[in-house]
Amino acid sequence: MLSLKKLIGTAAVLGLIGGIAFGVHQVSFAQVKKQILGESGQTQQLQGTHREKAEEIVAKQLGMDVAQVKQLMATYQVKPGKLAIAGVIAKLSRQPLDQVLQTMKQKQNWKEVLSVYHLDRRAVVQELHKWFPRAHAAKWLKNHPAVAFEILADYLGRTPAEIQQALYHSRLGLPGAVKAAVLSKASGKSYEEVLKLKEEKKSWKEVEQALQIDQAKLKAEYKKLKSVFRKEIKQWRQQWEKNPA
Repeated sequence: MLSLKKLIGTAAVLGLIGGIAFGVHQVSFAQVKKQILGESGQTQQLQGTHREKAEEIVAKQLGMDVAQVKQLMATYQVKPGKLAIAGVIAKLSRQPLDQVLQTMKQKQNWKEVLSVYHLDRRAVVQELHKWFPRAHAAKWLKNHPAVAFEILADYLGRTPAEIQQALYHSRLGLPGAVKAAVLSKASGKSYEEVLKLKEEKKSWKEVEQALQIDQAKLKAEYKKLKSVFRKEIKQWRQQWEKNPA
């Protein structure tokens, strides 16, 4: 059965800023490295990408230059996740980001930080999700791992049990499971055939070449499956906003 940790690792692919807590299940870069980057070895590149994304979003939301945000990250030695939360607190409290970062450094926990700025945790979480909507996907996947199997099964015209069985001995995480499903649909080959081919080949590019898939058709299948996942996550997000966990 596909492990829960591998499902959580999908957050990296979806663009989750590592280490965001506060109601969003925390996913550290250590987990990302172990679950996703073991195949690619692009650890530093991924971490750099997340850092830059966090800096850009926080700078845009607060009307600051990215260079200013970078300097503050270096000065206070904060990771992307903490920067994101600090940015949200700064916006909601209408206080300078450097002041919030200084408060974070002085206080023992987030509860004390929020108390200083008279903010409610739920308000911070909701604003955080607006800034980083893809982070919601991590929580959704962790709380509803079976739904991923159901979506893939429905997409392939199979049963969730068959998908689980096919992936039982596979080392693929959800991104790989999705990739295999799309290649199966685009090539007309069975899911099992694609998984077996992946075991024989070194990369997905080689698998695509072996299957001789039309790129236009492949792109169309990706779009189709992606829309299904987005629809499910959107419905869950709407329910969460009505009754946050």
